[in-house]
Amino acid sequence: MCGGGCLFGDYWNCTYRGILWSSLGVKADGDTDNSQALNNLPTGVPIIGDCPLGGDIWVNSTWIWKSNMTLNIEAGCQIVSNVSGVGSYAISQSDVKQPLTNVTVVGLQIRKYASVSTERIMLLWVNNFVLLNWTVTASGGVMFLRGSNQEIAYGKVTGTYPMIGNPGIRHIGNQPSVPTSPGRPANVYIHDNDIQSGDATYQACQPLGTFIWTDVSTCFMKTTWGSPQHLPCFSLERRLPTFRTGRAKTSESTG
Repeated sequence: MCGGGCLFGDYWNCTYRGILWSSLGVKADGDTDNSQALNNLPTGVPIIGDCPLGGDIWVNSTWIWKSNMTLNIEAGCQIVSNVSGVGSYAISQSDVKQPLTNVTVVGLQIRKYASVSTERIMLLWVNNFVLLNWTVTASGGVMFLRGSNQEIAYGKVTGTYPMIGNPGIRHIGNQPSVPTSPGRPANVYIHDNDIQSGDATYQACQPLGTFIWTDVSTCFMKTTWGSPQHLPCFSLERRLPTFRTGRAKTSESTG
């Protein structure tokens, strides 16, 4: 079933014609485990995340993202992840040592069932990645991310567990990188986000055990707000060659 027409002012179906995920078995009833339905969503076609039943979209297993995935999720369609355990992630990929490519997600709304330390939202390595208009309302750390040609914008994060080890956006690096999209001011472009975190809110060139340590070249954070409970808002490692926050630029660790 495809989104069709603008007869009733349906913004999502009109603007983002695609397949409704409710027609593919995703049930927003606050009860059904949607893990399998979400993991079986097709790639290469736009998917509209709808919630005609009006409830939360419950998942008990990690949502595995894939290359060539395009999602546009309606307002109010919140995913509730019951994936638990130290260092667990609500969203990841089948092999974190191989990059995904061409992933666009607009309107992601997600939370953990409870705000528990180090029970996190996202672990991804992805090139050509766009994440817009996203919200997280309960987690033990938001995003552990690697990759290049990325835009992460218009996000709002609340309810992060207020202790060290529970960051906002931790960017491992963008090397080896792919070309930057025309008009994008930096290869990793993070802007217009408002994130509450326990650890440093924005971390760049930060190593992680599951990834090699890579540099971030031309990372630009603009009009971005953070509210960390511990440590500085920004945490930058020394191997970072070029980093900008607004007009500032540094190649040193900073607090």
